[in-house]
Amino acid sequence: MIDDFIILTDEDKKNLNFSFHEVWQEQKDINDDVQKIVNLFREKGFNSIYKGLNLDTVRNSCYADKNNHATINYNGEVYKCTARDFESASKEGVLNEDGTIEWNEKYEKRMNSKFKNPPCLSCKILPICNGGCSQQAIEHEGKEYCIHNFDENKKIEIIKDKFMYAIS
Repeated sequence: MIDDFIILTDEDKKNLNFSFHEVWQEQKDINDDVQKIVNLFREKGFNSIYKGLNLDTVRNSCYADKNNHATINYNGEVYKCTARDFESASKEGVLNEDGTIEWNEKYEKRMNSKFKNPPCLSCKILPICNGGCSQQAIEHEGKEYCIHNFDENKKIEIIKDKFMYAIS
C-alpha cells in the first residue's frame, strides 16, 4: 500500500494523514503488526497515527461523538458509530424525505454519555485518552470501567506513544 504513495513530494505528504485503527471484529492481537506499519509510514515521511492517537483528543475526538456526523444507511436509517452492526434496533435516527434527520432517544443518550465515568474523571491521562468514545460510554452505562482495563503500564505506554507521535 505504501508504494502507491512513495512518489509524492514531501510537500504533498504533509497533506495526507494515515490513521490506522483496530478491527473490532478481529480477536487476534494485531497491535505489534499495526505499529510496524505505522512506523514504516512515518519513516517514509507520512503523518501516521494508530488507534486515533492524536495530540488533541477533545477537539479531535471520535467522529461519532460529533454533533455534525451522521452515517446514513441505504434504507434511510441513521447511525453515529460505524464500528458496530447496522441493525434497525440500533439506529439513532431516520432520514426524512426533505433531507433532514429525525434523531431519536438513542442519539440523545449518546450525545450526553461522555465524561460521566468516575474512574475517568479522576484519571491522570483523561486529557490524553478522553475516556474513550461515546460508544464505549453507552456500552458500559452504569458500570465503572477503563478502556485500558485499569492497567497503569498500558497508560504509560499511551503517554509514550503520544510523545513519540508528537516528536515524529
